[in-house]
Amino acid sequence: MPRLLVGGRQEQCESVLWRRLCWLGERLWREAVAPAKGVVLLVGSFGRGEGVAHLDEMGRVHVRNDLDLEIVTKENVLGCLVMSGRAARMIDRLERSFGAWVATKQIDCGVSPTSVYNASATITMSRFDTVSGSVVLAGDACAKPSTSWQPEGIPLSEGARLLQNRGAGLLIPCVYSMVGAVDELTSSRGALEIGKAIVACGDLYLLREGNYASRYSTRCERVLGSREGRRWVSNADLYERAAKCQLGQETLEDPISMADLKVSVDMLLRVWRHYEAERLGVKIRSWEDYLRVVGDEPLRRTPERIAVMLRAPDRLALVGRAKMSLASKLRFRYDAALLGAIPLLLREWRCQAKDHPGTPGKANDLLRRIGRLLAAWHPGGEAARAASMARNRFRSY
Repeated sequence: MPRLLVGGRQEQCESVLWRRLCWLGERLWREAVAPAKGVVLLVGSFGRGEGVAHLDEMGRVHVRNDLDLEIVTKENVLGCLVMSGRAARMIDRLERSFGAWVATKQIDCGVSPTSVYNASATITMSRFDTVSGSVVLAGDACAKPSTSWQPEGIPLSEGARLLQNRGAGLLIPCVYSMVGAVDELTSSRGALEIGKAIVACGDLYLLREGNYASRYSTRCERVLGSREGRRWVSNADLYERAAKCQLGQETLEDPISMADLKVSVDMLLRVWRHYEAERLGVKIRSWEDYLRVVGDEPLRRTPERIAVMLRAPDRLALVGRAKMSLASKLRFRYDAALLGAIPLLLREWRCQAKDHPGTPGKANDLLRRIGRLLAAWHPGGEAARAASMARNRFRSY
């Protein structure tokens, strides 16, 4: 049995979790992959052996992190999209029975062709993490990617994708604060998103230096062990605390709080501006300027991202009253619009969170736009829950 959990060995909890994950992997393999050739992998924090979980008195495993799965197959891109749809529907069907054994926020399952793991393929952070740390759940173990990639080969555009993901994730506790959901904000759910955003500030420094690593613990050591790294994150104590939170070393009775949410938004926006100015080679005077700039230098699509886009709502308002149809979502500029809109919304939320928050009408409009962006970014899990809370609160006025 592979190592799944961080910290001291929790043999019983690890054993139960491993059996249930193997069951899920086998079902995925039989119903979504076979007869195609490939493998179902456990990736993310549990694939790296840095997961956080505990076993309750009823024998049910409570997982703090998301469960991330990856199907690597010899199918082409179109076949991967079809397989991704089958996998998503199957996970939706099995979620209740799997949840009886393992309590988790969400299960994410990506599908990639084996060609993206060739030595000459473009390296993404998620693929680098999969190669560096993953566990076979089902299928042909020989199909597990084993490419020898170096961190300096990760393009700087991957930092933009990380900013998009962590910025959108940070909007989730922002919604909690606006709708008065104090329990969600101060619970592990809110703290986890805040912690991820803070840790991402250090990850961007490592990407910039060509020194990124898959494991949280290694990244934390490299950032805090460098004088420039500590200066880059600006608040080394908060960064170290957030990293410990991701590794389960920070107790849930003392989570990252609402006060840290404001600090984390400020920290992420400052690093965002600095990183993107270097990456794009322009001076970012305002976030409105940034929205125009990234429209000319959009993010690259991946099969995983296209699958998410296809499951998103048909019509979305990202900034102001701008509308995007399903056809336009398949263009590069869809991700660029998300990337440019997120810092604008974070800045507006930060202004609302000050001593003079402004008129209720502006707050409601901001809540509406954040909810629509979260629905566009990820149609399931905690993002969908926060989007629903924003939508219900907006309609109640």
